[in-house]
Amino acid sequence: NEGTAGLVAHTTLKAGQGDLMVNCHVTGNISGAGKIGGLISSIGRAFEGEDFAPHETDIHVKNCSADVNISVKVHCLEKPNIGGLIGYANLVIIENCYAKGSINVIDGDIGGLVGYSMYACDITRCYADVDIYASSDNKQGRVCAGGLVGQMLAYVSVYECYATGD
Repeated sequence: NEGTAGLVAHTTLKAGQGDLMVNCHVTGNISGAGKIGGLISSIGRAFEGEDFAPHETDIHVKNCSADVNISVKVHCLEKPNIGGLIGYANLVIIENCYAKGSINVIDGDIGGLVGYSMYACDITRCYADVDIYASSDNKQGRVCAGGLVGQMLAYVSVYECYATGD
């Protein structure tokens, strides 16, 4: 229930630690539960104390892509975050990336590119060509599905992006 991805399952950095993922590509089929991404399930910076204010980030995902089919048939204790490229992003710059394929899921935040984008993410010159099939099978279930991003929280910016697919 923690994370499944085509390349990196989970990374959390502290302020000052940089992370750079450049020119990475994943193809294939992914099945799991929790946070799921075609390339990365979860990437971001850890909050220190009660510091929720946006600030500059040194976490970059550039020129990366995923051509994957994601299938989630299992319920998690928490609502899953599922994205064609990244399942969950926090304080990340995502630039010149794309995702292709399909996502078939029960419940969750589902995005063709990013499932759940939390604080201060910049998404620039990206696209998603992903078919999303989402449903809910319980009374508390909730689906937030978007062609590019499933759910965005505070201070998220999207520039020069587009999404296609069903």
